[in-house]
Amino acid sequence: MLRMWDDFREMRVLRMQDSESSRKPQAASGTSEARVWWHALVELRGGRVAISLIVVLAIVFAFYLTLK
Repeated sequence: MLRMWDDFREMRVLRMQDSESSRKPQAASGTSEARVWWHALVELRGGRVAISLIVVLAIVFAFYLTLK
């Protein structure tokens, strides 16, 4: 039982380290304005969620335009 508790704590620490490292801004290429927007999205607490929503909306909009 004690070993299982240690494993649980270790997994929790690893997850916390992963989430902290994923919040660090990534290097972006492109215009300075695009870099500013990219860093703003990544620095949001749910930055990956915001980026995913934008990508999904762009795909849905493109699909709509092709069917129109």
